Amino acid sequence: MPTEFVNWYYTNASDILTSLNPLLNENIVNKTCSSNFECTHDYLIRINSFTSGATASELQSFEQSKVVLGNI
Repeated sequence: MPTEFVNWYYTNASDILTSLNPLLNENIVNKTCSSNFECTHDYLIRINSFTSGATASELQSFEQSKVVLGNI
């Protein structure tokens, strides 16, 4: 489950994974994704800030579209 994976990272694994790949450092993940769950999950899976940022941007755009359509 994606939620369990992200929670596992933050509670148990950030140090272990950082030792394997410095790009998995919790500070880098948080800087890249802030508190966006989908972005964090994508970043941990792909280790690619560009695609993870795109995920966050598209999700934000989708949420804004829902609000606009809800007001119509």
